[in-house]
Amino acid sequence: MSVLRPLHLAAWAAWVGAFSLYFGVVAPTARQVLGHPPTVGLITQQVTWWFLGAAVILAVTGMRPAMAAFRTGSRGWHFGLGLWIITTGLQIACHPLLDRQLTSATVNVLDQEAFRPLHHLYLAAAMVQWGAGVWLVWIQMRALGQRPAFPAASVAHVQ
Repeated sequence: MSVLRPLHLAAWAAWVGAFSLYFGVVAPTARQVLGHPPTVGLITQQVTWWFLGAAVILAVTGMRPAMAAFRTGSRGWHFGLGLWIITTGLQIACHPLLDRQLTSATVNVLDQEAFRPLHHLYLAAAMVQWGAGVWLVWIQMRALGQRPAFPAASVAHVQ
């Protein structure tokens, strides 16, 4: 087995973990400490571009396992990667529209009526993307468990 499989799994797991920590702890804490949602939005808009960039890289690197899964008849990887790509694309499309609604000069949302439904769509896509990421990590862990990561001769058995 290629050493790239465990590294690929580690990259997906790191993304899911970072995403979980950021949106489960950092963003709510920032809102609690700063108190003003547009201020938090100015911070999160910068950080989420980094998450989306990493998501694109993972989607591209996920194509090779997707092709291997296609040959073996595994639909789970295609389902997860398809959701990942669709939700990443949706967030990339929404992000500039949301960015235009936030002003750094006055730290306010320009049009709350336009911002709110778009932001809800963005957050829903982010949650589905996170779920797809968890699904893809689980599939990769299961696949690695079915095949030894290293040749048996190189593994020292501890008794």
